[in-house]
Amino acid sequence: MKFYCIVDDLDTIHNPEAFDFLRSACEARGISFVPLVADTFDYSVDTTTYLEENSILYRLSISKRSRLLEGLVARADTATLLVPTSRAANSSDWGSVIAFMHAGLPIIPTIFGVSTLQKDVLPAYAEKLGGFPIVLKSSGGSHGNSVIRADSIESLRSIIGFVSNEKSAQFVLRKYIHNAQHIRCVVVGKTVVDAIKYLPQPGDFRTNTSATPQVESYARTPETEQVFALAEKAVALRGYALGGVDILIDEDGTAMIAEVNAPCNFGRNQMNTGVDIAGKIVDYLLARREQIMTLA
Repeated sequence: MKFYCIVDDLDTIHNPEAFDFLRSACEARGISFVPLVADTFDYSVDTTTYLEENSILYRLSISKRSRLLEGLVARADTATLLVPTSRAANSSDWGSVIAFMHAGLPIIPTIFGVSTLQKDVLPAYAEKLGGFPIVLKSSGGSHGNSVIRADSIESLRSIIGFVSNEKSAQFVLRKYIHNAQHIRCVVVGKTVVDAIKYLPQPGDFRTNTSATPQVESYARTPETEQVFALAEKAVALRGYALGGVDILIDEDGTAMIAEVNAPCNFGRNQMNTGVDIAGKIVDYLLARREQIMTLA
């Protein structure tokens, strides 16, 4: 059996006494004590199968980077202080995407935990993502202002040096999806009630960079069913009753989750398609209220 202990840096351990006590306790019980160092961990490995089966995971550090690593490596059969439903979801700014990855839902190929600490392995990361161009994305932001395209290793290093710092875990690298279709689905309850397709913008690889982007209605048909089903699964997995799901479709027709926003700006959909999403939300909440009153 292995006891994995997450720390930021072995040279400057947070609560070093606790670290030593844990290690000694493991040694006394014949348990292998394995530090996981968040600052220098190789985030390109398959983190969903990184830990041994039936192992123990303990996070000593309190940093965002260590929380990210905890969410990435925690398995269903791992003994941890985390509540199972919150393992990946609440681990970091990328919790939703990590949860989808653990559940086997298709996401845009992503490498987490990117910072200046990875400068020596950036070429390997880029190759793993299919080569340049690649996309650097930060958490938060809207209208595409947190999405940056890097066309060479030189530009990638300079961009990361500008936006990151040594302890940052808020950036990811993503595969660049050529000629991607960008779909926004709005889910109320368990069903997609409306969907739009963002149209390409001249001179920009992003489709959602202005307050009034060009969109068109995206209908549910046998050909598009996989997109709608994927959006519904994503929102259900997160335990939401409302969610805006951004999905990219590549040139081969493969749909991948980019992110889920809850609450979401459903007004853009309603403005363009005329679907009364607000009414559907209110009706859902009224029905939920009736259910609660009945059970009371």
